[in-house]
Amino acid sequence: MSQSSPNLGLPYIQPAQAQKHVTHNEAIERLDMLSQLVVSGFDAETPPALPVAGDTYALGANPNGDWTGYPDALAMYTGTGWMFIAPQTGWLASDPASGLRIWDGAAWIDATPDPETLGKLGINANADDTNRLSLSAEASLFNNAGGGHQIKINKAGAGDTASVLFQSGWTGHAEMGLAGDTSFSIKVSDGSNWYSPLRIDPAQQTIALAPNGTTRIYASDDSIYIDAPITGSAVQANATDNSDGKLLKTGAFGLGAPGAILTDLSVTDGSIASGFYQAAGTATDAPLSSGQFHILHSRRTETYGETQLAMAEGDGSLFIRSRGNGAWQGWQQVATSNHFTGDLSDPDRKPVFERGSNANGDYTRLADGTQFCWHQLPLGFELEPQLSGGWTFPASFAQPARVFCCLDYASLSPAQAETVSTVATDAATATGAQFRLIRAAGQTGFVAGDAVTVSVLAFGRWA
Repeated sequence: MSQSSPNLGLPYIQPAQAQKHVTHNEAIERLDMLSQLVVSGFDAETPPALPVAGDTYALGANPNGDWTGYPDALAMYTGTGWMFIAPQTGWLASDPASGLRIWDGAAWIDATPDPETLGKLGINANADDTNRLSLSAEASLFNNAGGGHQIKINKAGAGDTASVLFQSGWTGHAEMGLAGDTSFSIKVSDGSNWYSPLRIDPAQQTIALAPNGTTRIYASDDSIYIDAPITGSAVQANATDNSDGKLLKTGAFGLGAPGAILTDLSVTDGSIASGFYQAAGTATDAPLSSGQFHILHSRRTETYGETQLAMAEGDGSLFIRSRGNGAWQGWQQVATSNHFTGDLSDPDRKPVFERGSNANGDYTRLADGTQFCWHQLPLGFELEPQLSGGWTFPASFAQPARVFCCLDYASLSPAQAETVSTVATDAATATGAQFRLIRAAGQTGFVAGDAVTVSVLAFGRWA
């Protein structure tokens, strides 16, 4: 019968053996050392001065002292002396300071898993040949070991893929990364088909928004260009589509839903944020007492620099005002839809000026009350010494107008040029004036049928 067990070398109790407890206790000591083998050091050469029962060492090739003669052995202090056991190939031992090692028959070599050679790792999950690192958890934390942290995904060639795939029920629905080239793209899927609504090309410095795979929006010389029409559900259906989350087409309005309604435009506490609003004529401090307005409100700070621009619906009248560190200025109308032919007598919607004409000539009225009238007037035979004519103004003045008359000598024949002297204005009123062309002294008098045309101008205040 063998004296000890084949693997751990535990001594057997022999038949009819006296003091069986000695053999049994030796076997327990050996088992206590070898089970869950933890050593206080590898390649130890010198025994500790004050060992403690249970201290175990993996000896080196040239041990000394009480360890002399036991190279490469495992030595455990039993409390009364050292017990030595020769390690067998494949035994594992750990040292808190240097990690896990394995005896290869000649030395204790490192048995800590090498991340570079580790084939698969499953953490609360099963790893396979494709997903060699598999993790099942509620969250994952990648913390810095210094000032920052990077997650790197490398691919072998430009035509391969390096991306992050998002799945639901193990079906891909979104992906971002380098998909088949070196451009960064974001892809989405309905579960069957993939679409690429965003692609950034590093070589061309372009951003492509391509729901249909053909559209590009690109930047060049600090400008943005679109070289193809954009289609698909990710963009506006038309120029006025204000649905949330839509990309704007070129020329689209882009302001989205109508602005909030203001009921008081006079606030000075900065409570109206910059933006687009609506207001009715019934609102406090509205430009007019009726109608609807679109309001653009701009505010520089909480207490300084506010401006309001209001456009009236219907006729497009435009009003503006501003506020510094104090009260609002009064509304100033800067334009109307009938800017050149507006009715200046309308107290609410005065254009900058009014222009008109009729059989009596042309006129212009300015918003400050100034009026100009002009005409080409024929003067005919009245008496032998003079030609005369009357002019009714195309628009009346508030009081008698200042009137001027000019004869164009270039339009006269040589005989007429020698005959005429001066053109005089006679009896100017608020509605018209008379003009006379006097015969030159010593010249033959005018006869029936003689006529000339003069340019006349009147100015003053309009009624």
